[in-house]
Amino acid sequence: MSGSRQTPSLIAEPREQTHRGDTREHLARCRREQVDNGFGPGESRGRGLRGGLMGTPLRLLIVEDDEADALLVIEELRRGGYDVDWKRVDTPEEMRSALELGGWELIVSDYRLPRFSASGALELCREMEVDLPFIIVSGTVSEEQAVESLKAGAHDFLAKGRLARLCPAVERERRETDNRLARVRAEAQAREAQERYRVLVERMPALAYISSGEHGAHPLWVGPQIREMTGFDPDDWVREALWFDRIHPDDRDRVVAEWNRSVATRQPFALTYRMLTRDGRPVFWDDAGRWDIETDSSRPLLLGFVRDVTDRRAAEEALERQRNALYVGEKLAAMGTLLAGVAHELNNPLGVVLGQANLLRRAVGEGPNAQRAEKIERAAERCARIVKSFLSLARHHPPERARAELNGIVGDAAELLSYPLRMENIDLQLHLGGEMPVLWADPHELHQVVVNLVTNARQAMRAKAPPHRIALRTRFDASRQRVVLEVEDDGPGVPPEIRPRIFEPFFTTKPPGEGTGLGLSLCRGIVESHGGSIEVESARGGGAVFRIELPIQDLPSVRPEAPRPAVAPSAKRILVVDDEPDLAALVAEMLIEVGYRVEAAVSGAGALEKLAAGEFDLILSDIRMPDVDGPALYREAKRRYPRLEGRFLFFTGDALSESTRQFLEDGPMPHLAKPFSAEELREQVQELLGAGPGTGEPQTAQ
Repeated sequence: MSGSRQTPSLIAEPREQTHRGDTREHLARCRREQVDNGFGPGESRGRGLRGGLMGTPLRLLIVEDDEADALLVIEELRRGGYDVDWKRVDTPEEMRSALELGGWELIVSDYRLPRFSASGALELCREMEVDLPFIIVSGTVSEEQAVESLKAGAHDFLAKGRLARLCPAVERERRETDNRLARVRAEAQAREAQERYRVLVERMPALAYISSGEHGAHPLWVGPQIREMTGFDPDDWVREALWFDRIHPDDRDRVVAEWNRSVATRQPFALTYRMLTRDGRPVFWDDAGRWDIETDSSRPLLLGFVRDVTDRRAAEEALERQRNALYVGEKLAAMGTLLAGVAHELNNPLGVVLGQANLLRRAVGEGPNAQRAEKIERAAERCARIVKSFLSLARHHPPERARAELNGIVGDAAELLSYPLRMENIDLQLHLGGEMPVLWADPHELHQVVVNLVTNARQAMRAKAPPHRIALRTRFDASRQRVVLEVEDDGPGVPPEIRPRIFEPFFTTKPPGEGTGLGLSLCRGIVESHGGSIEVESARGGGAVFRIELPIQDLPSVRPEAPRPAVAPSAKRILVVDDEPDLAALVAEMLIEVGYRVEAAVSGAGALEKLAAGEFDLILSDIRMPDVDGPALYREAKRRYPRLEGRFLFFTGDALSESTRQFLEDGPMPHLAKPFSAEELREQVQELLGAGPGTGEPQTAQ
């Protein structure tokens, strides 16, 4: 019910003056109309105006004990142009039932009834939450009673003798009711829209905020998501102006510069940066806002949204790491291919130099020339070891366990790296322990670990002025049955805060383009695959110490081979096949020197011609040759001369080629890696010739 109305100017007059004309005659006429329309006393439905014209529909509830007075009200409304649908009640029970039916537009009530009253009717409306225009029409009521009724919720108060004001009052109340209902609907719609907005703001995945551009980036309001995103309460975030304070120090200058630009130009603010949560954890924010003007104060406001893109950034970084890993893998594959070609091209002349130096030293005996030959031989051997070290770094085959000496592995790595270290004025010191036990390990992988650690130390020391020092130490811890390798440098060291992460894949502190973050991760993987451990600590006086411990394992037992009978070299014919004439001649000379009968061919096709022309006990062949290569020669020779199937010894400088490795492993085929010494060659030849029957009948084409 709405509030009170002003006191009517005319208070009701005595009841006997309210009837116009003959009340009894009027009552009789109204009853006849009710009967004609099929309604009982006290109610009417759909009664039109005189002359059959329909007026404005009005559903009216009359609280009145006198039916004649009720009909006077109805008649007045009809004269005013209303088509009244009405019902009369005079008890609380009847009124409650009528209100429960609903659909009423107006209540007209007498002030006092024998069993009811206007105040009781108003109270019942309040109780049932019925909001309808309520007009009191009464005869004998004082002005004070009228005022009290209006205060209690009545909308108007009319005297029964002055019903001419009834229709204007009804019209006014209907109009106000329409306006009031329109306001109620508008307010309800506004509340519903506000609730939808609140739910949207609170449940959307982004954080909405409003910030003022007058006094820095002061937040005026933030959504409740700030609590989940940072751990701070929204009120605290606004009250303490925490936005700038919580920006990551490394990003703050960039954010402030972008903010100042946006404030000055009124252009949108858009930036991705790191924000620190309450517990100090950095998260990535994608922040975007546009400027608007506050209606009341005309001050500029930034209306923005923030999305937490930490997971997206992590996914992007992971994808980038995968791309880098793929790129590194492609580079390694390309390097392997390049090294295979370089090794093949270098190993042939290296084999010639090494073999000729060996023959020269044996030929000259003692004296100055012997010393020169020995120096040439040592230099060639060093070149051969360097080539083999390069090849070991580019290997892609599975780990192969074998007997390995840690001191020898460390020494080979030091020799490989000695030149670049010397060029950078880095002193490489070796402190190798004595009586080191033999390991059951992959020497190539351990060699790679040493090279990676030394290279890592070399790169770290570039931040300091030379001279520098790298020390390699080995020792045997007998009490724990472990061998220990330490790589110590005098560089800047490893800060404690990043030590737990330095072995993570792709983690690097080097500038872009100077490191992939794979070296130390690869080292840890290799060491742990051997059952060992790797750790880092600070060195005394600065720098870092990487300590590797490897367990001593039982070595597989090796069954001694039964001695083979010596083979008389003079009884054996050997065919040497190599597209390098100098190398073929050298191999032949090495074997002729000890009594074998040797012929040479510089191609696979030439070898097949010699096989067709005579008999041979052993074929020594290079693998990579033009026209007919080693594998093709082997297959054709085996087809033509089956007895030669176990009489091939291959040598190659192409150790990284997948096809070469596959061919050698499928047999398996006896082979020697270039360059090789005369002793290695003769030992392998003697073993192969002593493993089967000697020279038989000459081979003939099948």
